[in-house]
Amino acid sequence: MTNRPPLRRLFRYSPEPIDAYGVTVGRVRIGPAQLCALADHPACWNLAFLSFDYAAAPVHPDPRFAVHVLDTVRFVLRRQTIDILGREPLALKVEGLLQADARTFLDGLLDTDLYRGCALWRAYGDRWLGNMHERVGACRPDPAALLLDHIDEMPDDLGLARQLLARFA
Repeated sequence: MTNRPPLRRLFRYSPEPIDAYGVTVGRVRIGPAQLCALADHPACWNLAFLSFDYAAAPVHPDPRFAVHVLDTVRFVLRRQTIDILGREPLALKVEGLLQADARTFLDGLLDTDLYRGCALWRAYGDRWLGNMHERVGACRPDPAALLLDHIDEMPDDLGLARQLLARFA
């Protein structure tokens, strides 16, 4: 059992749920939702969506892509190791950076050259980074950030809020 701190629910980078990306051939569905590494881990799906255009093709041409994504999400940047057992704090791993919106994730990842140890970097190099730079605009923004963008200023009078809170205290 791991001692992970509670996380805020990860929002999805992709405009559509993972099931929407894929094709049906006969009775067989082909796409990212059929890969446990992506379907069962929201952070992995976010990184995969940012790294590859699933709207253009239902599967990545490299059959090891999903494994590279999973290993990158579990990558401990400072130690340059993969946290297979899930014992490292989230904040030390690429997964911690994926708690942010796509642009903030990408900026945070590129702040140092520690990303060069990630499985996706080792497999694809600058092509991976180029794909993410191209695809960051295809990602949905953080809903919480959108809400904050609509708050222009603090109200002058909090009297009504105080009255409402007093009723439930």
